[in-house]
Amino acid sequence: MRNFILIAIASLALVACEGNTDRFWMLKNASQQSLVVSTQFVGIFEQSVQDTVQPGKTLQLATTNQMGGVLSADENPGEQFLFWEIKTLAGDTCTKNRLLTENWTRTVTSVSKMPSNQRHEYTFEVVDTDF
Repeated sequence: MRNFILIAIASLALVACEGNTDRFWMLKNASQQSLVVSTQFVGIFEQSVQDTVQPGKTLQLATTNQMGGVLSADENPGEQFLFWEIKTLAGDTCTKNRLLTENWTRTVTSVSKMPSNQRHEYTFEVVDTDF
């Protein structure tokens, strides 16, 4: 019985040190016009967005979290979207390719070291010349 209690305490301690990684996919409207955004994100849970983003504003497209603190943001952020459409109110379609990793700004913030909690933010910025 004593061994069982020691194993339970050790297991709890290890799980408590597991950490977490939160990921956020964002769209920044750096253009001079309002944008109509429709996306479908496929992760653990499907997340869809249909919204209008005003000039100078940022819209959160999706969020996920996973057990374990992951320091590097090496995945391609655009591959997580099954559907992606950004248009102006006049109907012009965004030509900037979401599948190119270099079109995303990736920021990793260490929220805490023990347990390792990380925040990854992927931002896709759209400007007037992208239409």
